[in-house]
Amino acid sequence: MLKRTVLDGLVYAIAAVLYRGLLVLQVPLFARVLTPEDFGAIDLVEAVVTLINLTVALEVSQAVGVFFSTSQDAREKRAMASTSLWFTLGAYALFICASLLFSNEVTRLIFGSESRVNLTFLMLGYSFANGLFLLSHNLLRWMLRPWRFFGVAVAHGIVSVLAAAVFVYGFNMGSAGVLSSQIIAGLVGAAASIALSREFYGLIFDREVLKRMLHFSGPLVFSSAAVFASMFVDRFCIQRFLGLNEVGHYGVTYRLASVVGIVVVGFSRAFTPLIYSRYKEDGAPLHVAQCLSIFTAMGVAIIGILAAFAPFLTDFLAGPSYRSSAQLVPLLAASIILGGMYIFAPGLAIEKRSKEIALISIAGASLNLILNLLFIPVFGLFGAAYATVISSACTAIAWLVRGQRWYKIPFAKRELLSILAVLAVIWISAGPISTANWSIKVLFLVAVLLFLYLPLRSLFDSMSKSIAKKID
Repeated sequence: MLKRTVLDGLVYAIAAVLYRGLLVLQVPLFARVLTPEDFGAIDLVEAVVTLINLTVALEVSQAVGVFFSTSQDAREKRAMASTSLWFTLGAYALFICASLLFSNEVTRLIFGSESRVNLTFLMLGYSFANGLFLLSHNLLRWMLRPWRFFGVAVAHGIVSVLAAAVFVYGFNMGSAGVLSSQIIAGLVGAAASIALSREFYGLIFDREVLKRMLHFSGPLVFSSAAVFASMFVDRFCIQRFLGLNEVGHYGVTYRLASVVGIVVVGFSRAFTPLIYSRYKEDGAPLHVAQCLSIFTAMGVAIIGILAAFAPFLTDFLAGPSYRSSAQLVPLLAASIILGGMYIFAPGLAIEKRSKEIALISIAGASLNLILNLLFIPVFGLFGAAYATVISSACTAIAWLVRGQRWYKIPFAKRELLSILAVLAVIWISAGPISTANWSIKVLFLVAVLLFLYLPLRSLFDSMSKSIAKKID
């Protein structure tokens, strides 16, 4: 399982590199055309769309992932995929119709006035297209078809960037052009995903299958809403205390930090379906522990690179006006890594302890909100970053501790502590290193990579030999 996770993870990671690279490319493409307020508005819309995608269809996509991966019956799998698709289409149709009746109120709630009601209409279209895309695209992952998933992800990213460029530069649509491009990309991605998994779709709506899936996923709506709060409450708190302009600065910084998400995406997309289908195999818990060690080391290595070159990357991609927030990048990158650690505590999901999952998520979100309210007035944007890192760390610890009760993982504690010690050194030295000359930066990164490699040397060596043998 470890070898399959790594090989499939490489495919997903490459897809993530290309997809996230295209998203990061939008920063220099539009940073000199869109104002920080435009970026702030886009960030708020994306936050609300994320919440809509997590709640409207009652997280039936997560249920599909768990039940589809563990089922051995092809007809049952077809019923799951088809039923979830028709249920999702119906749920979004009802939601959008209801939202249109209160569009002015929704606009005022999100943006503080009714002047951006056009963005609210686009937000609803974006939520529908993205929700359909996420459901259908993830099925390719549960089918264990990484290359199909790869192709659709790259196509989605390319369509998104090209359409945005046409709308922003060709039609001068500003933030509305960026959101319009997401609608087109989502519909194209959904159509491609459904075409590539068409054997699992049909005119089937099984109420019993839906009831079983919603029984599992229903409590996860609260968990997902809490995850949303953990991810985006900082934006709304920043808008409340500092204004939409600062939300734009924070959003651009987060986009740069999201490069570390390549590691999270690569592991989660490869690892999750495999562990659900093979968790009973001998040696599976050890492979989970090894994957966590590799995941953490790779994440910390990227955080080190971001810490050293954050000011340069910010200047190059977004312009000097965003440089003041460059020091946020390693902090936000660490929060992304911590937020992805839950996949290595599969016990709660395997035992379908969805209520406990929800409680952990709600507790983490509540902590994040409290810390944001306390820190932002004192530390500004850094307060939001500190709050996110602390709450993400506490949530990760809760996942790992509670997951052990239901599925015991022999975590390599000494190796993990060594990796976290390297992360602490990166944080402490981030300021001086970011302003040092290039030779010092290179020496710093070499030292980071060396100290990350040493505790995992035997594991990396055995993996490289296994992969080389597989290739031969």
